[in-house]
Amino acid sequence: MLREVSESDAHRAVGALSRVGVGARFDRTGPQFRVLVDEGAVPRAVEALRDESLPRATQPGFEASWGARALTASEPEERARAAQAVAGELARTFQAIDGVLDARVHVAPAVPDDDPAKALRASASVVIRHRGATPPLDASQVRATVAGAVTALRRDDVNVLFLPALRRAPPPDLRVTVFGVRVLPEGLARFAEVLVVAVLVLGASLARVVWEQRRRGAR
Repeated sequence: MLREVSESDAHRAVGALSRVGVGARFDRTGPQFRVLVDEGAVPRAVEALRDESLPRATQPGFEASWGARALTASEPEERARAAQAVAGELARTFQAIDGVLDARVHVAPAVPDDDPAKALRASASVVIRHRGATPPLDASQVRATVAGAVTALRRDDVNVLFLPALRRAPPPDLRVTVFGVRVLPEGLARFAEVLVVAVLVLGASLARVVWEQRRRGAR
């Protein structure tokens, strides 16, 4: 179902699937994890994970942004790299808040100039997708957090957009009951085959029992 995801995303995926009645489990594959569900539950699992924005796409933070730092980077390049790193760390911070499904942060660093008319102030935009109709934090908290992390950024220059995740109606349960067993439509043919084999085996066993009893009675 999911492969090469972090442990935290694996836990979130199992929890999200459990809430919609899909049984799931995860195990480790090297440094990463994978989440497994039964084949018949895959369509419902895909919808549930999409609603929960799983697995999460991560913005590069300081480690990724500065890991391949160029030795001859210009000053504007250094500012852009630093802004990217801060944006990634801020996105992780917001994603860790309960109720936040996904967060994106974009930072435009200040561009100084000897001519004040040409200088550009720092600015930022934050998009938060959250569970439920009410955001788990308010815009002022988001602005204060971002402005406190970016040099020369004023709170009024931080735009915040909250996107509530609309819950889709759960997909219908297409399973049918056959002799008390819940079976998916695509599994009916296989179930019928197994049932026929079971009936034949049972019939043969009963016939043998009857034959043995009659043979003993004839003696």
